[in-house]
Amino acid sequence: MAVITVEKLTALKGKIDAAKTRKARAEGQMEKIEDGWKRDFGVDGREAAETKLQDIKAELAKDEERLNKLLREIEEAAPWDKL
Repeated sequence: MAVITVEKLTALKGKIDAAKTRKARAEGQMEKIEDGWKRDFGVDGREAAETKLQDIKAELAKDEERLNKLLREIEEAAPWDKL
C-alpha cells in the first residue's frame, strides 16, 4: 500500500480546492451567458440557443438569396455600365 505524506495530501487538497473554485467560476460565467441569451434572444440554455442560431442562419440565407435576385433584376432592368 502506498504511503501518502502530509505534504502530498495537502498539495492534493489544494488542487481539489482550486478545481472546485475554477468550476464555480465557469458555472457562474455560463449562467451569465445563458441569462444574456434569454434576455437577447428569448432562449433557455445552450441547445435552444443553437437551434435559434440555425434558424437565424437559414433565414439569413433566404434573405441573401432574395437580395441577390433583386440585384440581378435591377442590373437587367437598366444598362448601368452605359450610364
